[in-house]
Amino acid sequence: MLLLRQLFDVAGGGPETDAFKHLAAAFTVLRSLGSAKTSSNSESSRIGHFIEVQVTDGALYRTKIHCYFLDQTRVVHPLPNEKNYHIFYQMLAGLSQEERVKLNLEGYSPTNLQYLMQGDTRQDEAEDAIRFQSWKSCLGLLGIPFMDVVRVLAAVLLLGNVNFADNGSGEVVAKGETELASVARLLGITFSSLFRGITTRTHSETTRGNTQLIKTTCDANIANSIRDSLAKALYCRTVATIVRRANSLKRLGSTLGTLSSDSNDSVHNQAEVASQHASTIGTAGSKSSKSMAALNNAVNIARHATDGSIGILDMFGFEEPKNLRKQIKRFGENAYILIEVHNIQKVKQRIEMFQLYNRLMYLTEEP
Repeated sequence: MLLLRQLFDVAGGGPETDAFKHLAAAFTVLRSLGSAKTSSNSESSRIGHFIEVQVTDGALYRTKIHCYFLDQTRVVHPLPNEKNYHIFYQMLAGLSQEERVKLNLEGYSPTNLQYLMQGDTRQDEAEDAIRFQSWKSCLGLLGIPFMDVVRVLAAVLLLGNVNFADNGSGEVVAKGETELASVARLLGITFSSLFRGITTRTHSETTRGNTQLIKTTCDANIANSIRDSLAKALYCRTVATIVRRANSLKRLGSTLGTLSSDSNDSVHNQAEVASQHASTIGTAGSKSSKSMAALNNAVNIARHATDGSIGILDMFGFEEPKNLRKQIKRFGENAYILIEVHNIQKVKQRIEMFQLYNRLMYLTEEP
C-alpha cells in the first residue's frame, strides 16, 4: 500500500480520492480473507496479488487486482501451530448476538469449530472485534452486502463440524446434522439436496453405444473429502467475487473522456468505430475540419491505448530459512510467468493499435 499511495500522490490525485479509498478498502477486506498466522509470521499473506496500475498521459487511469493463488488447504486443515484465515477469528469476535443468531453461530468459538481447533485457537478478541468492524465498514464502502459474505463464511465454518461415517449397511450418515441443516439454510438450498450432493457421485457409463448417467453412494472418506472441497470452493469463490466487485469500482475519475470504458476491449471498439467513420470521410475526399477532427480523435484514442501500466507483484514466501536460494529462484520464475502473460496481452493490443494508427496516418496524408 505504501507504493500505491506514492503512485496516487504523484499521478492519481492523492489518497483522498474515491479511487484510492476504494483501493484501500479492497485491501483491508482481502487482508483479513487472505492473511493468517504461521509459525514465523503472525500476519502472513497467503494469497498472491498482481496489482496492475494502468497509466495514460502520465496519469493513473485504473487499478486492477489479479489474484493468482490462494492457500486453499488452510481453510480446512491449518497446521497445529498455525491458524486459519484471520477473518474467521475476527468474525467470531465481532459479530453481534443478533447476527450470530441469523448465522447459526450461537455458542461457537475457535475451540469447538473443527476447521479452527486443528490449529492455534488463541486469539485477542478485543483486537479481532475492532478489525472486524473495520472490515465490515470496508465492505460497505465497496458496495458489497455484509450478510451475503458472512453467510458463506459461516457456512464454511459449520461444514467442518459435519462428519460422515459408514453405518455398516452400505449407507453414509452425517454426524452433525444440525450443522448440516444450518449450512443448507445459509446457502439457500434444501437439506436433502446438500446431503445428496455430498454423499453421491454421478458418472456416465456407455454400454453398446448407449450412454447413461449412474449415481452411486460415496463411502465416508470420499464424502468427507467432498465436504472439504465444498468448503474450499465456497471460500475461494467468495474471495473471487469480492475482487471482481472491487475491480469494478477502481476506474479513476480522470478527465480522459475517451478512456472511460471498462476495459481495453471497449477502448479498442471506440477506436474501430472512429476508424470506420474516418475511412468513410476519407474516401469521399472531404477536407473539412469536421473530418479532420474525427481523424485526430481516432489517432488520440490509438495513442492512449498504447500507454503502459505499472505492475506490483505481491507473493507470499521466504518464511522458511532453509533453501532460500531455491525459494528466490521459484519466486522469480513465478513472477516472470505472470509478467510475460500480461506482456503478451499488452503486445497484442499494441500491435492492433499500431496498425490502426498507421492506417489513420495514411488517410490523413495529402494526395
